[in-house]
Amino acid sequence: MDGRGLGDRASSSCSSGLRGCSCSRVRPWNMYTLPNSPELREDIPAGEASGGGSSRGRQNSPSPYRNPFVWGTTITHKMVLPWKSAEDWCRKGRAYGERGQYDRAIECYDRALKLNANAANAWYHKGRVLNTACRYLEAAECFDQGIRIDPDCARLWAARGQVLYHLQHYQEAAGYCGQAVKLAPGCADAWLIRGHAFRNLGRTTDALACYDRVVTIEPGRTEAWLARGTVLAVDRRYDA
Repeated sequence: MDGRGLGDRASSSCSSGLRGCSCSRVRPWNMYTLPNSPELREDIPAGEASGGGSSRGRQNSPSPYRNPFVWGTTITHKMVLPWKSAEDWCRKGRAYGERGQYDRAIECYDRALKLNANAANAWYHKGRVLNTACRYLEAAECFDQGIRIDPDCARLWAARGQVLYHLQHYQEAAGYCGQAVKLAPGCADAWLIRGHAFRNLGRTTDALACYDRVVTIEPGRTEAWLARGTVLAVDRRYDA
């Protein structure tokens, strides 16, 4: 077969192969719409995505997506996307934390703090995860960092007090929670922890006062009612 015959066959093959091609229907993209492109979204945990969204973005296991920059290649959720902000990483960390995936949550908060070391919110949530994981000393360091950045944040003081309570430093726990309720008198959690600390110090009158504040703020707070009853029983005040 001569060269012309080979060329004719190749041309015919290409023509038949392109009949079903959908290239003409491909929607063009630009750099401004790229961050919202589903092909480039990271695999995120359930509950993070707002609205309906695509179900494949909420799978538990990483799902590779097509990378439009390199034909035939893929990217996974492990790739660091440049448009993620500290707030985005915090949101992702909270989603992981709610699922009990504490190591992943901490990694997300570390990413957020790498972008913004003064993000008190990231320090707070990282500390909360560490506290839940019973890593109290590390949690305390996070709350201390947050307090240095935002000393008027009541929840940071209350969380620091809770860590101290777990470490059985009851006097200090009561002090930190005392600062929390000065900043936010309606913080029931701070009153509750402060009451527990006083109870362990044998200061039953102060403990009762704290529990009374809790049930005033949140009448349905069962833990406070039980703690109050325990203190009254210890004091043999059965009719109170």
